[in-house]
Amino acid sequence: MKLFLKYNAPVAILTKGGERCLKDIDLFRQFGTTIQVGATLTFIDAEKSLEWESGAATPIDRLKTLNILKDNGVTTFASFEPVVDPEESLLVLEASLLADCIDIYKIGKLDSCKGQDKKID
Repeated sequence: MKLFLKYNAPVAILTKGGERCLKDIDLFRQFGTTIQVGATLTFIDAEKSLEWESGAATPIDRLKTLNILKDNGVTTFASFEPVVDPEESLLVLEASLLADCIDIYKIGKLDSCKGQDKKID
């Protein structure tokens, strides 16, 4: 990170760790507009999230973290990928819009997953 900062290189960080990334918030702020910090948001239901992403922060924790980052002037993004359950993705998308904590949205469909991806439009 310090090398990116030294050379003013644009960087994007994607995390599933929630609040764990906040230990670097002072470093993130030093980047100004050359950094984006984002979180993967796949489910709103914490149990479903942990089933697919064991060891990751809960979706609500990730949204709270994005809110803290945005409040501290850090550009935020959310990566809705993979979309496993479209209903869950829509629910977490709506929660993120209500929270107004995301500057950039990215969406990616589930791909090549035992035929389950064929059910998703």
